[in-house]
Formats: sequence, structure tokens, C-alpha cells
Amino acid sequence: MKLLGQLTEDLLAASYADAMAMAAAEPLPVGDGRYDAYMAALAEHRLGRSAPGWVYTPGRYVPGWVVTPVPDDPDLERIIKAETPPSFACHGVFISSADLTSA
Repeated sequence: MKLLGQLTEDLLAASYADAMAMAAAEPLPVGDGRYDAYMAALAEHRLGRSAPGWVYTPGRYVPGWVVTPVPDDPDLERIIKAETPPSFACHGVFISSADLTSA
């Protein structure tokens, strides 16, 4: 998760042109569909309709993964699902919008 946090921070802090360059090449699958979906959702979140085509390939979606610091907390999961940006929800990744703010 630490690596995803750094990737998120780097992509959100980058200029639009730099973010496009960072996301241009499809990252290799990491062996865990949740992380593959997260990377696609992050690229789509940052780049919108200009996101590269790899973002929309079948291996970049999961049925539903709630990224939460407190597992098995139904109330927290409901809150996170309610505030998840559409680009993440579309990929089946539910994350607090607060976790997507660039420092």
C-alpha cells in the first residue's frame, strides 16, 4: 500500500503533461487485480477522458475492493463508498476522496 500511496501522490502532484507521460505506458500486472484496478482508476481519475487505452482493459477492474484503514467496519465502508470518485468506483475500487488529495 505504501507504493500505491507514493504513486498516488506523484501522479496527482504532477503537471497534466507529466501525468500524461507517466501514465502513457501500461504498467505490468502486479499479480493482484486490486492493485491493477487501482492504477487504472488513478490514471483515469487524474487524466479523465484523456486516459490511455490500457486503463479500460478487462484486467483493470475488480468486483469491489474497499480501501480502508479499518477492516470489517460496515459504517466506514458505507462512507467510503459514498465519497469514492466515479473513476475509482467504475473500476471497483472504493477509496476515500481524502486519500486522493495531493500534499
